[in-house]
Amino acid sequence: MNGRNQNRYDMKTLVIIILVFICVSCSGGNQPAQPQVQVDSLKANLKAAEQVIDSLQQVIDEGQMENPWFNTSIEGRVLLRKGIENPEAYIKQSLREKPDLIPLEPVLGGTMRFANILVLGSQWVIAEYEDGHIMGRTIYEYSIEQNGDIRFTELTSTR
Repeated sequence: MNGRNQNRYDMKTLVIIILVFICVSCSGGNQPAQPQVQVDSLKANLKAAEQVIDSLQQVIDEGQMENPWFNTSIEGRVLLRKGIENPEAYIKQSLREKPDLIPLEPVLGGTMRFANILVLGSQWVIAEYEDGHIMGRTIYEYSIEQNGDIRFTELTSTR
């Protein structure tokens, strides 16, 4: 074979290889079911996760997730005597209403707010706060004043 015929042969071979590749890659007509199987699987996983979230929310709403550090009938008895039906929630709300007790300054235009609060017995509260950019935690000592107001004193903080 001379050089010219060899080039034609190589060109024909290259064209045939390209056409075969295109035909093989386009013949995936039998595979659309596979993405649908993946979608169905993800939908099933999402539904299962939503059921778990719903059951956890129901447990929270029904008050079945008790704080092991705060027994309403023991640590909350002073507030119960003052007519406060849910002392733990009252203590948490009292702290939330005092964002000036947060020892961190907000950054980048954020606003510091209390997030998670856990009442630890009849004297302490641990609170987490954040502004969307930075966060910290503080342990506060609390006391109940005669009028039922809660007074908080910062004991220690971490940022």
